[in-house]
Amino acid sequence: MPLQESMRKRSAVLVALAGYSVLPALGIACFRIPPWAMFRSEYGYLDGNVELISHFIQALTLVLFLVVERRLRYTESTLVRAAGVSVLATLLGTVLFCLAPLDIVYAYIGAAITGAVSTIPLLVWGYYLCSVNPCKSAFQLTLAFVFYGLATAMLSGLPASWAVVPMMLCPVLCFVCLWLSISRDDATVTAEAPFARGDLRRLPWGVLAVLFVCALSNTLAKVLVPTGDFASSTVARLYWPVIFTVVFIVFCLWIFGLRRSDPYRLWPIFAILIFSGLLCYTALSIPQPAFANTFFRATQDCVMLFCWVIAAATAYRKHVPAIPLFGLMTLVFVKSPLLVSSLVPWVPVGAPGASAVVVTAVTALTLVVLTVVISNLDALSRLKAGAPSARMSGEADGGAVAAMTGVAMPLPATAAAGGAPSLSAPEEAVGKMQAAFDLTQREVETALYLLNGYTMPQIADTLCVSIDTVRSHCKNLYRKTGIHKKQELVRLVEQLRVQE
Repeated sequence: MPLQESMRKRSAVLVALAGYSVLPALGIACFRIPPWAMFRSEYGYLDGNVELISHFIQALTLVLFLVVERRLRYTESTLVRAAGVSVLATLLGTVLFCLAPLDIVYAYIGAAITGAVSTIPLLVWGYYLCSVNPCKSAFQLTLAFVFYGLATAMLSGLPASWAVVPMMLCPVLCFVCLWLSISRDDATVTAEAPFARGDLRRLPWGVLAVLFVCALSNTLAKVLVPTGDFASSTVARLYWPVIFTVVFIVFCLWIFGLRRSDPYRLWPIFAILIFSGLLCYTALSIPQPAFANTFFRATQDCVMLFCWVIAAATAYRKHVPAIPLFGLMTLVFVKSPLLVSSLVPWVPVGAPGASAVVVTAVTALTLVVLTVVISNLDALSRLKAGAPSARMSGEADGGAVAAMTGVAMPLPATAAAGGAPSLSAPEEAVGKMQAAFDLTQREVETALYLLNGYTMPQIADTLCVSIDTVRSHCKNLYRKTGIHKKQELVRLVEQLRVQE
């Protein structure tokens, strides 16, 4: 007797989680570990200027790339090959860096090489994160920082000479994870216009203002906050992974528990973390300096995570050129504090000064006021945009895609004239399919047109792409959803609609 379809429903959380690979998280963690190991190894302590050289060369290379990027023409395969070449250069720089006991010049050369070539995997990872659904990029980034915190906590307990192992192994693992991630998710580099003035109007300037204050607190942590032996203790090493794990759990609850598709709205979580570090240092720096200093420094690492989550979501939602935006935000909010702190010739050791307490207190007050103001403005804008007429008001294709992706899809001429049938399923059902199977914006648009009776040539004409591109979107859509024809797509959307 043939098997019948099971009536048991799969868990919606498990279905959604099945499309969230941990490979990118592992790769991003492997990208971050080598610099940490390099400058905390026995070779990194030979000369404090070595770290400054690495940060300066990396920032300079990033600036040069952003200047010439609009004149470059690259494809996905070009990016992957460039990342592979950067691995070989990184290994060469690491070998030279490890020759520092023979001559300190080798350390300078090795640090300069690794700093320069590290911009390539940084930008390629940025491209990948900006090309996938914000839920997925936020999940992978927060998990990557958990991996990073756990790895650095464990490596801190090993002899300094062991640092050479992650310095040589992690770049190779980073490239393998990057290559597999891009291949698995079928991400493609589409032709993008250069970063223009119109893109600036689409940036979330309020959130960027909050991020700027957080970056300022990161600079204060590196310049004004005293260092001490407590930072090397076992308890202090656990602060980083615990904080990152809390952030990861909050994002998972938001994405999978509450089934929200907008992790971008969780940016106040980062502001609260940074504020807690500032407040802890302001209140406890005198009675408990060890705890206050270390906890303050631990919370500041969330600035990089904050920056990357916002950059990935903004590029995906607002259709801002991905690589320039990711590189520029990294340069301004992540690299600038490192450069400023490295250029300062002294860092206080021992008891904190009164000036550090006053400055951190003012920064904390500024951050909390700015967060409250931006949150209220954001809530008001969402309230105005959430009028009943904005949901399924008969605007069909363009309105549904705009509701799900935040970008209005132009209506085809036939639809505008009433020649196309109206959307047969609510946009919530298609949005649920997008979240469950991690569909890209183009795949969602293709699905909507298919549901409205469009043929592949009609979709190609409407989207101004080749029919081969439409076939590729259909193939990816069917592969991700596990279906094989249009009738199954209609049935899947109807099932999701009934479950609402």
